[in-house]
Amino acid sequence: MSIQGAWHLKSFVVRAADKGTELLKPFGENPVGLLVYCDGHVSASIGHGIAAKPFALGESMVDSLATAAHSEKAAAFDAFVSYFGTYQVAKDKKSVTHVVERSLLPNWDGVEQVRFIGKLDEVELQLLTPPMLVNGEEVRAEINWVRTLQNN
Repeated sequence: MSIQGAWHLKSFVVRAADKGTELLKPFGENPVGLLVYCDGHVSASIGHGIAAKPFALGESMVDSLATAAHSEKAAAFDAFVSYFGTYQVAKDKKSVTHVVERSLLPNWDGVEQVRFIGKLDEVELQLLTPPMLVNGEEVRAEINWVRTLQNN
């Protein structure tokens, strides 16, 4: 089974790494997102199911970015994450490494993001982050996707 194709986000949950207890849903109850793997390239976008409030000023994207208040930009940033780059599936097919070229999170630029493959079939893809410390607790994110486009 190939990871290549387009995937829509089904769920994003952060769990305690040791027990699997659900701790939080950082993008809310109904997150939205798109993950695309194509010819060695990856693009990922994830956001809250409820869109951020539109900026008060600006008729175009460029005008909106130039004139929006810092608080508006911060609220939009808090509701969305996106990055693109290249990817490599491990030979054992148990993980995929995203080599981030550019991200909304500047600390990710040029960084490898490893995701363990919990499930991969014709319809579903489950990606798990390595355990990480958040507020002194070891957690991991569980990100579930549903295939939207089939490879021919």
